[in-house]
Amino acid sequence: MTMKKAIRPPSYTDLRLYTFCNFYLSSIQQGIQSAHVVSELFHVYADDCDDDVMLRSWAEFHKTIIVCNGGMGSDIVEGHELLAQAVQGKYPIASFNEEPAALGGVMMTNKDFDEGVMTAFGIVLPNTVYDADAVIGRYGHTGAWEFTLPNGVKHRWAVNSVEAKIMNYVSTKSLAR
Repeated sequence: MTMKKAIRPPSYTDLRLYTFCNFYLSSIQQGIQSAHVVSELFHVYADDCDDDVMLRSWAEFHKTIIVCNGGMGSDIVEGHELLAQAVQGKYPIASFNEEPAALGGVMMTNKDFDEGVMTAFGIVLPNTVYDADAVIGRYGHTGAWEFTLPNGVKHRWAVNSVEAKIMNYVSTKSLAR
């Protein structure tokens, strides 16, 4: 009987938190929303924070935050839903909703805003994902991504992989301004 060898993703050497903030906010507000996302990450993963090596490692050793333009309010919600569904526990992800009172009296009476408006979300990613290069085929970007390990070995993230979905999203976002 032949045993299958376990497939392990390439190990990472660096971590970053990518936050996606509403572009209507000022630079300082986007920074504050990113801080709220950090708080939410630790709130969401509080019960298993000791088990979440990636989140703890980012907080203890890496600390880099890349603040991106997430678009309008609906773009923030759609982006979070897309990545949260794709990630399904593989990478730490959380969103922040501004409380209704912060939005003024008009929003206070609207039942659609009972939980407030999502102003930002964030995801912790290893360099094996965010440093991946788009795979360019005969007709342009194939939708796949590849990461070259320090020893020269290439790891390819297939088109339908979680990592390709993440990078296809992240690559469309610019830095916040």
